[in-house]
Amino acid sequence: MMRQLLAIAVNDLRVEFSSRSVWISFVILPLLFTAIIGVATGSAGSDTDADDRIPIALVNQDGGPVAAAFAEALANSEVVRPEPNEEAQALAELEAAMVEAMVVLPQGFSEGLLAGESVEIPLHLSPTDNSSLAAREAVLAAASRVSRELLAARFSVEEAEALRPFVDEEERDAYYSEALDLAEQAADSPPLQVKTTQAAESATPRIATGFSQSSPGQLVTWGLATLLSGAVLLVSERTMGTLRRLVTMPTGKGVILAGKILGRFTLGVIQMAIMIVFGQLILGVNWGNSPAAMAMVALSFGLAATAFGIFIATVVRTENQADGMVTLATFLLAPLGGAWFPLEITPVSFQTVAQVLPTTWAMRGFTDVIVRGQGPQGVLLECAVLLGFATVFFALGIWRFKYE
Repeated sequence: MMRQLLAIAVNDLRVEFSSRSVWISFVILPLLFTAIIGVATGSAGSDTDADDRIPIALVNQDGGPVAAAFAEALANSEVVRPEPNEEAQALAELEAAMVEAMVVLPQGFSEGLLAGESVEIPLHLSPTDNSSLAAREAVLAAASRVSRELLAARFSVEEAEALRPFVDEEERDAYYSEALDLAEQAADSPPLQVKTTQAAESATPRIATGFSQSSPGQLVTWGLATLLSGAVLLVSERTMGTLRRLVTMPTGKGVILAGKILGRFTLGVIQMAIMIVFGQLILGVNWGNSPAAMAMVALSFGLAATAFGIFIATVVRTENQADGMVTLATFLLAPLGGAWFPLEITPVSFQTVAQVLPTTWAMRGFTDVIVRGQGPQGVLLECAVLLGFATVFFALGIWRFKYE
C-alpha cells in the first residue's frame, strides 16, 4: 500500500515538472517578487529620523500635576516612547504585541502622592521578548525620578515649617508647589549624568520590513497558490475520468487520495524550501534562527493549505471553477493574513478579524522565527492552530470527496 501511495505521489510530481513553463510560476516568479517587494518595502521603511524607542501604552486616568510630571519623565526617556491611550485600546495593543508595556496612572494618583501616601502604578508587560524588560526599567526610572522630586519638596516644606510655621494651609500648599517646581528643575540638570550611544545597527526589529517581510510573505502567497492548485488537478482528473479509472485498479480509494495529497504537499514543501534557501543565502534573511521552529511552521502551513485545496475540490464542479476559486482564495487570504504587509500596522479590529485565517497564523509563526528569534516553544501556538485548520479541512474534504 505504501509503495502504491508513493508511486501516485511521484507520478504527480513527474507530471507537474514535465512542463518547462511550470518553473516560471514555481520558482522564477516567486523569487523575483520576493526580491522586488523586499527592496521596495525595505527602502520605504528606512527612515533614519524615525523614533525607534520602545513603544509603551500610557493610560492616564488621573490628569493631575504629578501624573503629568510622570508622563513627561516617560516622554523624555531615551528608551521608551509613551503612547497615550484608553485602557481597553491599550490592552488590545499589548495583546497584539504592538506595545511592550502598558502603564496605568489610576484616579487619585496625584492627590495621594501630594498627600504623602504611597501609590502603586499598575504595569503590564508583554511576554514577547527582552524589550519589555527594558521598558520596565524605564518606567521604574521615571517613577524613581518623580518620587525623588516629591520627597525633596516634602522635606523642604518640613524644614521651612520647622523654622517658621505657615500662616495657613494655602501658604503651605503654595510653598510646596514652588519647592516641587525647583526639584523638577534640579532633576533636569543633575550633577552626575550618563551619556549613552546606540549602535548603528540595532537588534532585529519587532515589525518585519524589507526582505524579512517579503521572504515569508511571498512564501505564504506562492506556497498557498501551489498547494491550493491541488484542487484544480483533482477536479480535472475527476471530470476527465482519470480518478474513475484509478479506482478500478487494485488500489483502495483512500490510498489514491492519500497519494494525491502527498504529491501536492511535497510539491509545496519543495517550493517553500527553495524560497527559504533563497531568502537565507541571497537576501540575507535570518531564516536560520531556529531551523526546527521554521520547519514546524512551514510543514503545519503546508498541511493546512493542502487540506484547504482538498476541500475546495469538493465544492466546485468544473476545472474553471476550481481555478477561479484558487485564485480568489490566494489573493484574499494572503494579503488579509499579513503576507503583503505587516498586520501590526493595521487597526486592532482588522488584526482581530484576521485571526480566523490560516495565513495569519502562518505569517505570525514565520515572523516569530525571523524577527523575534523564537524557537520551537515560541511557535507551538501557531503550529497548533494551523494543524487545527488542517484537521478540519481534511475531515470535510475527505468526507465530501467524490471520485466521479
